[in-house]
Amino acid sequence: MQEYTSEALYTIGENETCLTVLRDNTLERPQTILYSRPRKFEWVDVRADDFLREVYDVAKGLIANGIEQGDRVALMSDTRYEWSLMDFAIMAAGAVSVPIYPSSS
Repeated sequence: MQEYTSEALYTIGENETCLTVLRDNTLERPQTILYSRPRKFEWVDVRADDFLREVYDVAKGLIANGIEQGDRVALMSDTRYEWSLMDFAIMAAGAVSVPIYPSSS
């Protein structure tokens, strides 16, 4: 087996997460289309600022329902828009996602 290495083109800061990257990118380019998702039998675009607002709204709901920092939240779903939304919202609430694929049920 051959092994190849190269230096990283970037570094990840000590306090950086997927959520901080989403937030920072949204502040720089709020109109960027992040997703296209089906709604009422057609595909609609989801802009970065709309997605981040939804993430925070869902995170507030999780917190209001008793999710606390460090809690583990099981997330069972096929790959879809709502999975991404919930995953980011769980992070925003300070909890940890535990993904479970439907085939694991």
